[in-house]
Amino acid sequence: MQKEAFVDFFPDFSKSEVNPESPIYPSLMSVMKVDLAISPESDVWMAHDQPLPEVLKWIEYDLDLETLTLVSVSGKIQDFGMKVPSPMKKYLRKAKHIYAIHQAEDHIKDMSRVPLVVREALY
Repeated sequence: MQKEAFVDFFPDFSKSEVNPESPIYPSLMSVMKVDLAISPESDVWMAHDQPLPEVLKWIEYDLDLETLTLVSVSGKIQDFGMKVPSPMKKYLRKAKHIYAIHQAEDHIKDMSRVPLVVREALY
């Protein structure tokens, strides 16, 4: 009996080079470990294990697409890399900022409070 070959539909881009001229970075989840946490009071934390490529100016939450997009001070953008989980949506909609926390080696290396812009189509 012949064994089936494993096909990796989700390649690891973590070692791929980023073109510095591109206005769009690869998705955050494709280049580092990242997690999103939110409290019932709409406090939001985004933990990541590698430094971000640039300082963030704001983060956009698109209610219709259910996505987060990071926008740097130079205007470059980076998609979070996953849809916002359904239980988080109502709390994220009310949030005004996200705490971006660079955590590595079991301690916090950097933390910043980033404004959150909520985009919603009005029909």
